[in-house]
Amino acid sequence: MESSVILAIQAATRGYVALEMGELAHSKSHETEKAERAFEAVIRPMKADRAEMMRELAADLRSAYEDLGFQNGFRLAVRLMAECR
Repeated sequence: MESSVILAIQAATRGYVALEMGELAHSKSHETEKAERAFEAVIRPMKADRAEMMRELAADLRSAYEDLGFQNGFRLAVRLMAECR
């Protein structure tokens, strides 16, 4: 597989979807929207600077989990392809 395809798949996990891959990826789900609403409800009463810091920390954490999920999913896909040979 070409690295450009791998990069496109990884970008899709972050919500950046190439037109060709638009049908394969979703940037939101019922669960993500529910989690975002819950998070915003918790930080809404905070002071603006602290709330912004929390948003940044949450974004960093989400990004780290997305990368890990992509790597794990890619490893699984490679194993599945190897078994189907």
